[in-house]
Amino acid sequence: MELVNNEDNSASLKIEGHDNKTMTILNTQRLSGKACDVKLIVDDKEFSAHRGILAANSSFFLAMFTTEMLEKDKTRVTLASVSRAAMESILEFMYTGQIQIHLGNVFELLEASNFLLIDEIKKACCQFLESTVDIENCFTISTIADAFSCDGLTQTVTQYMNRKFTELAKTETFLKLAREDIVKFLSSDDIQIENEEQLLEIIKDWINYNPEVRKDYFTELLKLIRLPFISLPANEGNFDQEELNQFTVFARVKKVPWAGQVGNMTARKSCRSVEVIVVAGGCDNSAILDSVCCFIPAVKKWMDLSRMKIPRWRYRKILENIVSHIYY
Repeated sequence: MELVNNEDNSASLKIEGHDNKTMTILNTQRLSGKACDVKLIVDDKEFSAHRGILAANSSFFLAMFTTEMLEKDKTRVTLASVSRAAMESILEFMYTGQIQIHLGNVFELLEASNFLLIDEIKKACCQFLESTVDIENCFTISTIADAFSCDGLTQTVTQYMNRKFTELAKTETFLKLAREDIVKFLSSDDIQIENEEQLLEIIKDWINYNPEVRKDYFTELLKLIRLPFISLPANEGNFDQEELNQFTVFARVKKVPWAGQVGNMTARKSCRSVEVIVVAGGCDNSAILDSVCCFIPAVKKWMDLSRMKIPRWRYRKILENIVSHIYY
């Protein structure tokens, strides 16, 4: 305890940890049900609490207790959109500032914090989910992120799916996606592929998963393939004659708006040339090197390239288009 004299002849008392002590006492009251002024009813279980603490942590409760809502003066409030376990964890957070988030409760905590307007818990849930994104759950997490308007999580999972697109396209979950989802992927400039030919195979696999329903989508999806970047003869063996007829004729149909945009069409980002600084050969003490590496300014990253057949020193050469595809 410290008493500090002020210039106006008053004194200030400061007790280190007093705020923590007060919250500890309030939490003890909550757990014992003493000196509380409201009870929350969740799944037939009663939770004692203090209106002030609820309102200080939740915009939902602040509005409930300070505006002309039906629950404003009630001592018992029923919550139908929050699970019992989530409410217990959220109250623990409100009184102690701590909460445990794991795969078993993250979805119900996200739903509850979104409903109760508790940004700290919602953000924590999103950050946790960002760290768990993988091939198996990315579509589920993407759906959840959209449902709860988690912009940061949506961006993270979208970047992951774009980066792993060709791997995702082989999964059962991808093959079950609706046409709208496939259109969204194929319309993206950010999906990482080696070439447009891969997308033709992906379209074929998706259609063949349910051909009776999806066969009529072929022409629509074909419009999303950037045909000028495909070498057609290399792919003739992979499609039947009907598909090839649609494929070869499509680019020549001038009435289709797409056909007039060929000149302005660009390759997807992953297929574009990358500007790099190349370092080839050199001397290390007494040894002449055959190593080649490059620096990519866009991502500030060094990469090793294939070694030269002959070690070189003081080798100068203008290199053009030395690297056309670099993935990182």
